[in-house]
Amino acid sequence: MEFCTQIATQSILNEMNKNADKVRENVNLWVEKETRGLIKEILPKTVELAPPLSLANALYFRGSWEDPFMAWKTKHKKFHILNREIIDVPFLNSYDVYRSYASLDDFKVLKLPYERGIGDDGKPLQFSMYLLLPHDTYGLKDMVKKFNSDPELLAPKSLSNHLRKVELSRVSIPKMKFSYGVDAKELLEDQGLTLPFSVNDADFSNMVNVNPVTNVYVNIMVHKSCIEVNEEGTEAAAATFARIAFGFDPDCEPTPVSTFVADHPFMFMIVEEFSNLVVSTGAVLDPQN
Repeated sequence: MEFCTQIATQSILNEMNKNADKVRENVNLWVEKETRGLIKEILPKTVELAPPLSLANALYFRGSWEDPFMAWKTKHKKFHILNREIIDVPFLNSYDVYRSYASLDDFKVLKLPYERGIGDDGKPLQFSMYLLLPHDTYGLKDMVKKFNSDPELLAPKSLSNHLRKVELSRVSIPKMKFSYGVDAKELLEDQGLTLPFSVNDADFSNMVNVNPVTNVYVNIMVHKSCIEVNEEGTEAAAATFARIAFGFDPDCEPTPVSTFVADHPFMFMIVEEFSNLVVSTGAVLDPQN
């Protein structure tokens, strides 16, 4: 298992005034290196660079399943996407296995652990993937709305309280490989976080050593992520660039023999179990796109 997160310091960005294109190249090369090539470009030429400071963050995760899926059991099956089309995708399959599982009112939860690793500080790390599958084939949006109204439902500790090690007659999840880019500033502003982006009200005086420090604010924040899930495990990466400028029910028990077949849109989280740190989360609408 391999996990690392890095934050670029001003040392690789201090040429902003002199050569913005060189800074762009350095940041893109750094992100590609830190994400092991999964993300090759966080800063396209359409993103304008300007002083006094820009910050970049990259995360890389690669984990091997504690209980790998056998490649010979991988079969193409039907996956229902939200526009009600049905596509053929390869599914990872296990049969008659014991897994941590719960079936709640609106969705099922499956936890798939990765092999345990050791952090840079010598302490053990235990990552797991949580898969949250709505009972309704087209129920992902309603499930997400429920989590938005009560975020505690999605907390790893809360989910773990429902899980029981049970026999599952079938576990099927699609092989996945996709990437996603988003304007993180727009998303945060939609959620009500506006202060860092305000030319008049943002205050980064404890971060930016510029004289005089006036009107320092974040005016660009872009994010890219990529994830691949296969028989051996998961490889995931995420990178964020920000430019700072001036101006359940615990007693719910599953049926004796259940299944977990993720043949329609679902959510996933990669969680470090000892700290309950969520390192990656997303929704799978189309496993191959």
